[in-house]
Amino acid sequence: MKIREEIALLGKDVIRHRRALHQIPEIGLATVETKAYLKKQLEQLKIDELREDFIEHGLVAVLYGKQNTEMIAFRADMDALPISEETKAAFVSSYPERMHACGHDGHMAALLALITYLCAHKEALKQGIVFIFQPGEENPGGAKIMIENGLFRTYPIKAIFGTHVMPDLEKGKIATKAGPLMARVSELYFDILGNGAHAAMPHDGNDALLAGCAFVEQLQTIVSRSLDPSHSAVLTIGTMRAGEARNALAAKAHLEGTMRSFDDQDHERMKKRIHEIAKGIELLHGVVIQVKIVDCYPVVQNDPQLYTLVKAVCADDFIEESPRMIAEDFSFYQQQTKGLFFYTGIKDADFHQPLHDPTFNFDELALLNTVETDVRILEELQILK
Repeated sequence: MKIREEIALLGKDVIRHRRALHQIPEIGLATVETKAYLKKQLEQLKIDELREDFIEHGLVAVLYGKQNTEMIAFRADMDALPISEETKAAFVSSYPERMHACGHDGHMAALLALITYLCAHKEALKQGIVFIFQPGEENPGGAKIMIENGLFRTYPIKAIFGTHVMPDLEKGKIATKAGPLMARVSELYFDILGNGAHAAMPHDGNDALLAGCAFVEQLQTIVSRSLDPSHSAVLTIGTMRAGEARNALAAKAHLEGTMRSFDDQDHERMKKRIHEIAKGIELLHGVVIQVKIVDCYPVVQNDPQLYTLVKAVCADDFIEESPRMIAEDFSFYQQQTKGLFFYTGIKDADFHQPLHDPTFNFDELALLNTVETDVRILEELQILK
């Protein structure tokens, strides 16, 4: 992507911010040091408004334009992951079991750079812009908390944009699609209660482990037999713990998993079938199955008009994306207003490690493509003239 000179000059700032933030990774909603760093930078930029009341360890910065009856927003997530870093970078995490292995440090650095650019062009702003620094994207969903605490009641946000660095997308490219980009996700928890017995006398018990195996097998038929085969969905059981002795029937089993889909009707159908299958396994194996399904994030559903806009401003650097079964709490914002989430490519010969990997790293200058794209969006919307 062709980066205008004024944005290219922000490269040093982007590197500085990203590496400083990388060294202070924090988990979930407890982004205390991260907030303090961001607050200091934003105060130095002399933005028009800085709010801390929508979530304890997040921030909302505002630049007001010539009219503010309609505003747009840009969002960056703040939290890291419970991963021990293995990059050997000079700016390695200061905490042995925490790491920015998903690029949120880069998202914050890019948003700071965008604010820096717009502060230098404030007189050209036709509308107000809201900048959201949000904790808890990985878990438990800070976007929902900020909405519940009045973010959209306070600001007339008519459109919102977000991005995520993507290590399988070439540096300099921007990718997205209209409609569903990322999946709706629910967490699955099952407790199977049977009766223990000696392995030599299995008729005296009800084997929770065997029932668990049968349950998992039947759950795998939901996607293949209960949904329209032209629709995409996944249901995965990731853990199963059962039994205490090699020569005894398990009295209990505990299973955990995830289910994901791009269609709400499919999702509800999957939940219904889980309960039906559990009842069948209870009857077949003489056990009790306690089902707990926790709905997490909705589908990331991109607005078609905003998609067309981003595709146009990126031109030859645009890539049509396919839906991915990953999830993002940006979807909560899209339930309040029209929104567009896109991926920023960071892959090159030196950096191609996957997300959530202890060796994950990237060239910070790739983030200038995010800044350039955001500025082009503002110009195309005639908010920045």
